[in-house]
Amino acid sequence: MEKEKLHRFFAGTTSIQEGMDIRAWMEASEENKRIFYKERKLFDALMVHDDQTTNNCISTKRIPKIIRQWLKIASVIILTLTIN
Repeated sequence: MEKEKLHRFFAGTTSIQEGMDIRAWMEASEENKRIFYKERKLFDALMVHDDQTTNNCISTKRIPKIIRQWLKIASVIILTLTIN
């Protein structure tokens, strides 16, 4: 089975017929089942890594450094005023 086809299946972008073909292939042998689950783990790891990379890029690039500094200062001031 093609890895790209399996990854499309995991992402939910295959046709119904392709999905049925993949399921039939997977259930045909233990080796196919092992390959299927191995590719699923790889796909999940890639998705988690991609999500973490995207989150890191958004959090550091979206808010400029000067604004982050001002937000920290404002937080300290607000906490100080509410505690007293």
